[in-house]
Amino acid sequence: MNLYLLRHAHAEPDEGIPDERRALTEDGRANAHALAELLRRQALNIRTVFTSPRLRATQTADIVAAALEVVPVVHDALDFGFSAAALGELLRDVPAYHDVMLVGHEPTLSECLRTLTGASVQMKKCGLARVELLTSRPPYRGDLLWLVPPKVVRGLTEEDHE
Repeated sequence: MNLYLLRHAHAEPDEGIPDERRALTEDGRANAHALAELLRRQALNIRTVFTSPRLRATQTADIVAAALEVVPVVHDALDFGFSAAALGELLRDVPAYHDVMLVGHEPTLSECLRTLTGASVQMKKCGLARVELLTSRPPYRGDLLWLVPPKVVRGLTEEDHE
């Protein structure tokens, strides 16, 4: 199973807006659409998209999942406090041959990557990591296959429109 970890795209500042209701900015939406387009063209096997309940994460998940023709599932485990320990609960009913995307927040996504792979990375907003899980049950372990920052995604999709 491949596990894709996606940090939500850029959101409104928290000035007077409750954190759970911060929406994506125009730039955030553009980054999410660019990533969605790139993923759509790759014909990946992502069959399940789980997302944090916070608005910026659900909006990011909605954009990307639509391109993958998947309906995202909101899961409280991906809210603040998420860790690799919660993967057992998330992946329990997912067939091993399906790939899964998790849409969440920092610093928990980077910490999850570190736990799974030993890699010390910082997930950028709308950055995507692909981990090949080497174990099928907790405690999960895997290899970090790639990490794509949003600038690379935007560059790749903009080249196609030139």
